[in-house]
Amino acid sequence: MSYNIILLDSDAKHANLIKEHLKGYSEYSIHVFTDAASCIAQLKHLKPAVIFLDAELKHDPAAMEAEKELLFHLKELSPNAEIVLYSGEEKIELMLDKVKQGAHGFALKTTHTHAKAEMLLLSAIRHYKQRKESRFYKALTIVLIIALLIGFVFSIIVYKYNLISNGAASLDV
Repeated sequence: MSYNIILLDSDAKHANLIKEHLKGYSEYSIHVFTDAASCIAQLKHLKPAVIFLDAELKHDPAAMEAEKELLFHLKELSPNAEIVLYSGEEKIELMLDKVKQGAHGFALKTTHTHAKAEMLLLSAIRHYKQRKESRFYKALTIVLIIALLIGFVFSIIVYKYNLISNGAASLDV
């Protein structure tokens, strides 16, 4: 199975460095965007499993109906995607706030960002797969419960029908 990975970073050189490092994983199709508008235009088509988002990247509020933070907008447009943030600023408050808002992880832009991105990607894909399996088993459970209820109702109808036919047969004798 192939997973679409989006790298949304205003620094194309940095995004391509991460892309080159992750190319070794053949099951990932990696797409680099340097502006939010072009990324947002492709979200429905790509259906990404993971979005790497530059925390300092801003979107164009004129392109959206209401001004929202980019993280929230991406979560709305692609609710199943895991979002991993990275930033050049080392602000603990920013990191914690973004994780609370739904980001899967956070990394600092350094010379070793590609290695951190790899670890976060593997973690995000594992989480993505677990959520997908969870939804499958939830749907399967609902289908089984409905089948059991139908079987139960059918059994009651058959039982009552047999009682009525047996009672009618005994009256004829």
